[in-house]
Amino acid sequence: AALLEGRRQPKMEDRPLVVLADDNAAYRSMRHVLYRVARDAGCAAATVYVEVPSVEDALRRNAARTGKDRVPDASIRRMAAQLEPPPDSAAAAASSSSWERHAATIRNATCSRNAAVDEAWPPESAIR
Repeated sequence: AALLEGRRQPKMEDRPLVVLADDNAAYRSMRHVLYRVARDAGCAAATVYVEVPSVEDALRRNAARTGKDRVPDASIRRMAAQLEPPPDSAAAAASSSSWERHAATIRNATCSRNAAVDEAWPPESAIR
């Protein structure tokens, strides 16, 4: 909340503060708003883009979800049609969207979401 209010709080208890905005931010303009908020607060900003191999793959993965975790198929199709992925780093450096030069794309068609998350952030039982 402090970041959104424009107050700079780069450290919390002598540790760097990291703020993650978990959002699909389908349009570059949406990501630019997040970038400007971070910049105005004196913080660094980067985009992590998780690429899905195809709309069909996204629909298949979504079909395995249950309850509130399941997204309407029409929403997935609409988001796929609207998506403006960040440019690769070479294109960003040469474009007017150079604010997106700190974008990383994760391309891994064979990795499930849970496996990727577990690799980056092991479950508590694996940390003990």
